[in-house]
Amino acid sequence: PTTSGTIYMGIKSTSTTFVPWYLSFDDFTFEQTTACPDATTTISYGPALCTNGTPVAPIITGTTGGTFSSTAGLSINTATGVITPATSTPGNYVITYSMTGAGACPNLTKTFIVTINASPIAPTAAGASVTAICGQSGTTDLSVTGGTLGTGGVYKWYLGSCGGTSFATGTSVPNVFLNQTTTYYVRIESVCGNTTCASVTVNVNPTPVVRLTAA
Repeated sequence: PTTSGTIYMGIKSTSTTFVPWYLSFDDFTFEQTTACPDATTTISYGPALCTNGTPVAPIITGTTGGTFSSTAGLSINTATGVITPATSTPGNYVITYSMTGAGACPNLTKTFIVTINASPIAPTAAGASVTAICGQSGTTDLSVTGGTLGTGGVYKWYLGSCGGTSFATGTSVPNVFLNQTTTYYVRIESVCGNTTCASVTVNVNPTPVVRLTAA
């Protein structure tokens, strides 16, 4: 049964030949055997959802088997709740999880918010205002072109290697001092991960020392 309650049973005679009679039984009580949807059900999707990520299934704690719905822009399977970030538009979305209660059970409706983060696109090049310095030392202005920051992204500059020693952030770094040939690396770092680096090398060419000797 899908509801709880009490029923009364009996047998009634409908004979037209004999005196009608009615045989009654004790009442019976029955309990609902279908579980109601859990009102404490929660849904989550784990780590950050990024447009360069693979489809992600929901983590459901409580009642499963409901349906999912959301607004336009979010690619979500209404039956399974699987989200495909790559075909979704970055932004915040309200997802509704619904289940119809059986019998006397109330319907279950849960809403929660997910965020689709835009993934960064790597910079195409790094540049320097001066790429060859004649002398023992000098300065140069660094710049980066191309790339898309994505959600929470920032250009980050490194010495030594991509991801080596960080020394600056931003699309440009003015008046960088150097006294030896140096390669500078820049990449985008965001909540969706890091891109590959673009790099530029500035050469330092010490001025030759001319020594004169007496003949």
